[in-house]
Formats: sequence, C-alpha cells, structure tokens
Amino acid sequence: YAPDGNEPAMFSLVPVFSNGVYIGALAAQISSTEINEIMHESTGLGKTGESYLVGSDYLMRSESRFIRETILNRKVNTESAIQGQQDKSGFNIIDDYRGIRVLSYYGDARFRESFDTEFEWIVITEIDEQEAFEKVSRMGEIMLWLSVIIATLVVIVAYFISRYFSAPIQKLTKIASSMGRGNLNQIFEVEQQDEIGQLAESFRILQVSLQKKANEAREIAEGNLTVEIQLLSDEDVMGNSFKAMVDRLRTQLNEISEGIGVLASSSSEIMASVTQLAASASETSTSVGETTITV
Repeated sequence: YAPDGNEPAMFSLVPVFSNGVYIGALAAQISSTEINEIMHESTGLGKTGESYLVGSDYLMRSESRFIRETILNRKVNTESAIQGQQDKSGFNIIDDYRGIRVLSYYGDARFRESFDTEFEWIVITEIDEQEAFEKVSRMGEIMLWLSVIIATLVVIVAYFISRYFSAPIQKLTKIASSMGRGNLNQIFEVEQQDEIGQLAESFRILQVSLQKKANEAREIAEGNLTVEIQLLSDEDVMGNSFKAMVDRLRTQLNEISEGIGVLASSSSEIMASVTQLAASASETSTSVGETTITV
C-alpha cells in the first residue's frame, strides 16, 4: 500500500514468530519529517550550509534545504558521495549537486554499526565556498586595516621620538656652528636628563671655557700682563699656550725695562760730557777775546 500521505518514508520491520513458526512481521513507519528536522539543523552553517543523507544508490534520503522533493529523486554523484560510499571520510572543495562550489565534509552515518542494518547511508555537510571564505576575507581585510593603523601609529610615534631627539641635536648643531664663527654668547635651552642633556652640558662647559680664554686674551691685548692664566687641566692646550705667551711677554718686558735703564744711565753720562765740553768752549772763547784785546 502507499505510504501515509503518499510521501517517502522509512520502515523498520521485525519478524514475528509463534512457537518457532514465522507468522508475520511488525512494521513501523518512520516519517521523513523527523529526519529532515535533524538534517536541517543549520547552526554554524550560515545561509548556504546544509546537511543531507545519501544512499548507496546515490539518491538523497533527506530533503535538500534549498530544493523540494529531493528524497529518492535527486541523485548526488559528487566526489564526496563517491568517496563516502567507499567507507571514507574527509573534506573536499567540489561542485555540489546544484553545480555550486562548496566546502564539503563527508562520512558514513554508521547505521550498520549502530542498528545492524543491511544498508549504509552517507552524511554530507556542505557550505558555499564564497560564504565560507567570506569571513576569512573579511578577517584579512580587518587585519590589513589593523596593519595600516598600527603602521601609521608607529610612524607617528617614530616621528615624535625623532623630534624629541633630533630637535635638541639641531639646536646644539646651530649653537656649535655659531660658536665656530666666534659667537660665544649662545644660550642653551636643552634641559633633557639623558645623553643629549649630557652633550648639552658639555657644550656649556666648552662655552664657559672659551669665554674665559677670550677674556684672558683681551686682558693680554690691553697690556695687562699680571693676568693669571688658570689651567683647566694638564691637557689644556690653549691655557698652556696663553700661559707660555704671558710668561714670554713678561720676560721680554723685563729685558726692555733693563735696556731702558741702561740707556737712561748712558744718556746722563753723555749729558755730563756735553756740559763739560760747553764749559771748555766758553773758557776758550774768553781766552781768545783777551788775546785779541792785548794785541
């Protein structure tokens, strides 16, 4: 007789014996509705995912999620169905029974193992490749944007860090260049407590030293040889040179002073001789006058 509602159904039969004699069979009809409800559970399968059963004749044993009346009507000759019939399980990227590229997982339903049936069905779960990789593509886009944002932040941070270090160095370079042109009145505004701050402090010490040497040179130029040249260290080349120059000038000045003293003494002697000669000339002139008168 026709199945209830003239719809495909599954039957389970059990033989009935009486005193060892077969008298009939007990048949139970299992509606495909319950099977479809189980197979249409699509949690985690998105909009295009589905699971379905395939018999050994490659006909579907559950309704498709997308096509009606596929039970015993729709044949599935895909790679997943063929390998599943060979008691294999695995994963493929194939064209499904609709001709759509899908990610397909296949494996046997273990009916023979669990219920001692004479047949075995294949369970196939598939999802469209586009939807499956859409999340991966979206994740890739997100990672790309994150990389761009991170790279931008790195550039900004690197810029400010470089400004933090380069700006003081540029100031010191400008000051050093000005000092090289003879301007020793530069003002240092670097207050960092790191290596750059130490470099700026070294420049300040150099500036003070050069200003001191310039003042000493000015005193010497103005003729003040009493100035005391203070050496910064035994390695103070400029200080040692100034000290040697002052000592030499002092020595020369003393020699000149002694020479002037000698010249002054000689001048006195010459003046005395001139005076004596003048007196002798006067006496001679007087004698000549007297002689003329007598004659």
